[in-house]
Amino acid sequence: MRISVVLSVRWLGLLAVLGSCSTCQADDQVTLRPKNSVGTFTLVGSIADYTGRELTIRPKGGGELKRYPSSDVQQIQTPYTAPHHQALRQLAAENWEEAQVHLSQALDQEDRVWVRRELLAHQVRVALQTKDWFQAASRFALIMDSDSESIHRDLAPLCWTGFELSPEAEAQTRLWLRHPVAMMRLVAVSARLEGAEPDLQEALRGLKRSEQPLVQRLAQAQEWRMLATQPQLTGIAVSRWELAVETLPPSFRAGPFFVVGLGYRSLQEHDRAAVCFLWGPLMQSPDRRLREACAELAADSLEAAGQTAAGEQIRQEFLLPASP
Repeated sequence: MRISVVLSVRWLGLLAVLGSCSTCQADDQVTLRPKNSVGTFTLVGSIADYTGRELTIRPKGGGELKRYPSSDVQQIQTPYTAPHHQALRQLAAENWEEAQVHLSQALDQEDRVWVRRELLAHQVRVALQTKDWFQAASRFALIMDSDSESIHRDLAPLCWTGFELSPEAEAQTRLWLRHPVAMMRLVAVSARLEGAEPDLQEALRGLKRSEQPLVQRLAQAQEWRMLATQPQLTGIAVSRWELAVETLPPSFRAGPFFVVGLGYRSLQEHDRAAVCFLWGPLMQSPDRRLREACAELAADSLEAAGQTAAGEQIRQEFLLPASP
């Protein structure tokens, strides 16, 4: 599992208190832990880029660029603009509208490509929290255009619950079906899965044959959506789905587990369905629409299994508005 870095949204509370500074007056600090090493070391210099494949940095004092696998990165400290810090504060406070304003301002002021991808990733999170799928997908497409192997791939706004697309979103998804990046094509397929267009079905078949194991397995999970409520569904098939989901990176499991839960629900195996549905809320999936659907069906499943108190607790914890 990828280790979160200081840049990650998981560390927003820490970042928000660092205060503003100019991005051109301070060095970057990168803490690395090479593979099979128990120790870490820190580099100081200027990060040229940070992709899903590698980090490139020019050491302080000059010299040649140095490259390190992204998997070695443990922590990054880098200067941010004032709007960037303001955005982080608003994100930490869950003030999504204000955060979006400051993120846009920060993008206008930020020249570093890798930091721009960070800002776009924050915009994806805001859009997922506010159930604006098209905005989330559009921002994610910009990340994929810049780095197809981005460390932010786990924010891919894959659709696992049905909802109606706007005319603009529907037209754009047709274009994304031909996107050069497989993950972006999968996002488009997921949004139009209920359609019967030949190009859609062909795209899904192609993604299931992808040379990228992650894309291949997620495409298979999307296909399960069409099978989860079929009368011929068997417990053996759903058990196999569940085992397959457990091979995915944890940050990608919420949606596929939701589909497995639908399968168990169709089979009236309510206890097992509830366990699968609970993954999204308990693991704090960034997709609010998915998270709420998971919580609702988890509560329903627990109540159907005779665990009324547990179902009510799920509703109180994840669905009812927090008290002021």
